[in-house]
Amino acid sequence: MARILVLDDDDLIIDFIRTSLEKKNHEVLSATDGKTGLLTLHKEQVDLIISDIVMPEMDGFEFCRYCQSNKYLRDIPIMLVTAVSDFDKLEQTFETGAKDFINKPIQEVELLARTSSLLNLKIERDKRKQREKELTEITGFLEEKNQLLKRLAHIDSLTKIANRRYFSKIFNKEWKRAIRGKYNISILLIDIDYFKFFNDTYGHLAGDKCLERVAGAISSTLKRPADFVARYGGEEFIALLPNTDDKGALFIAEKIRKNVLNLQIEHTGSDVSIWLSVSIGISTKFPHELTDSYKIISESDNALYEAKNNGRNQVAQNSSLT
Repeated sequence: MARILVLDDDDLIIDFIRTSLEKKNHEVLSATDGKTGLLTLHKEQVDLIISDIVMPEMDGFEFCRYCQSNKYLRDIPIMLVTAVSDFDKLEQTFETGAKDFINKPIQEVELLARTSSLLNLKIERDKRKQREKELTEITGFLEEKNQLLKRLAHIDSLTKIANRRYFSKIFNKEWKRAIRGKYNISILLIDIDYFKFFNDTYGHLAGDKCLERVAGAISSTLKRPADFVARYGGEEFIALLPNTDDKGALFIAEKIRKNVLNLQIEHTGSDVSIWLSVSIGISTKFPHELTDSYKIISESDNALYEAKNNGRNQVAQNSSLT
């Protein structure tokens, strides 16, 4: 069963079409001109329109053009009714957006056959549009999930900052950018002092919470958009500071050290402070094509070893720029 709108200024033709279509259990709405038909369409949902070409106020061609220009109406198939003498208008019939036509005098068998064909066409079109909509929704959902998975692949699940793998990717890009821009890069390696004793004393859940808070303290210290921090190992973090000389790196490192102390995380297992502390190694390089980019990380690691060997809770710096 379908809802069909019939437009004709002849009540006898409307009655004939209505009687024929109701035999197939279709519901028929009617109007005697195009403008009244449009008012009906804005209030009622229909599956098919059968419209005479010659009507007062708005003829069938103008009616079709309006429907085609309206995104809510353009998918409703329209069949125009034409007299035999109107064959010269058939090209115009299809140019205005009508999907079929039927000649006067209307034959019931032909009317029902053409009506059935257009309704089947609409059903298939509606199914296709629904499938396209569902496919678009699924595609959007999968793209959103894919982007989420990509972000999660870059994030350390515990501390919610970048992981070591993502750091390597960002570091390689920044190194090449520094070569082109001809500016320094500084690397900070940050290690929590006596973290094993912290876990032994307070338990691993407290250790996890401690790592989260230290990561937050480091992140909040780095103010510039290009500065980057990642979890590098168990209790070790790494910070990348593009366009930062050795003095600037030392200033940031000291600020990080103090900010971690200011968290006032109790650490009775530490030999250097009643509060949890960190040791930091710094290296600064002026990148160029012949320099091994990872040498700066190795030298930061050496500086970190020096800071720990000299008593921890301090910053040590490798000042070589070559």
